[in-house]
Amino acid sequence: MFKNVVIFFFFFCLFSFPLFAFDSDEFEKSLRDFSDQISQTAYAISEKSDSAENQALEGALDRTEKAQKDLSAVMNKISNKKDFEAAESILRQFAEKSKLNSHAGAIAQKLLRQRANFISIDEGKEIYSVQPSDKLNLATAPSELLKKRQKRLITIETPIAEAVICLEDTDKLRRVDNLTKIFDTHGCKILSKHTNKKDKNDLYCFYFSGKKYVIDVLLGHYEGCVVNSNLKAFVKITTGGFWSGKKDHTFEIAPANRNSSIMGELSWYKSVVIQNPAKYLTENHYTELSKLGSPETVAGKKKLLLKNAVAEIFVSAKKHSISEAIYFSKTDLGDLYIDAQ
Repeated sequence: MFKNVVIFFFFFCLFSFPLFAFDSDEFEKSLRDFSDQISQTAYAISEKSDSAENQALEGALDRTEKAQKDLSAVMNKISNKKDFEAAESILRQFAEKSKLNSHAGAIAQKLLRQRANFISIDEGKEIYSVQPSDKLNLATAPSELLKKRQKRLITIETPIAEAVICLEDTDKLRRVDNLTKIFDTHGCKILSKHTNKKDKNDLYCFYFSGKKYVIDVLLGHYEGCVVNSNLKAFVKITTGGFWSGKKDHTFEIAPANRNSSIMGELSWYKSVVIQNPAKYLTENHYTELSKLGSPETVAGKKKLLLKNAVAEIFVSAKKHSISEAIYFSKTDLGDLYIDAQ
């Protein structure tokens, strides 16, 4: 009989009281860790708006969630009024130090209230009532949760650059996949890309933008070059047919000098050269163009006929060749009449 009473008392104590006592030092440390992770998440959010660092943000969110779970685990050791009073006192002192701490403390206070409600329900009576405090307030914007150093990092304007990288790869595309993952991780934006067909492995060329220090590292590992509004284009015009024979000529177009920065941009080539290659070549390269056609007289006016004309346009970096294009366009112009000069 006595043995049964002892066993009953043992199990009563086991399930009625927490296995570990509440530790105020551990609680304060968990608060600091939670606060730090909130700050890192706020920093990642602020960075994401400019550079889309998705992976960094997801990692920060995971660490913040873990820190909150660790904080909840410490609070689950609170079992009496004395512990609650100690926890509230620590929260108030912690919140006084900064807006970040106030925000973290406000979340912790909600967890503390949940713990008090849980114990009260379990006991059948109110054990403790967590009191509101004007020192514990949630932030209204991520910028309020940044530490001084983080604020300085965000306010510093990070230089953005453009570059071209070309790499050979097999049909399994392992190198290409690895490079695009690096782009995603470091917030690089692909502006244009083109696959240049080769006899063996194809050459994949990427024109992209990103933080200058990221591009510097990439160019130290991959073959490529920085782009500074100095792209060039190759326009291949093919005319003729089966019976008359085909003729072709490749025109190279590039900015004449540094002051022609707009001319060296991909947007300029798209809107001027690619939009109407015949017009641009007539105005700027008529002598070479005339060798691809034959003179005609239409309604009393002298014309140059480009029979079955096809325009293939390749855009490359300044130091690259036509076989290292980052953009390609092909247009069937048909029978094209232009004013003779």
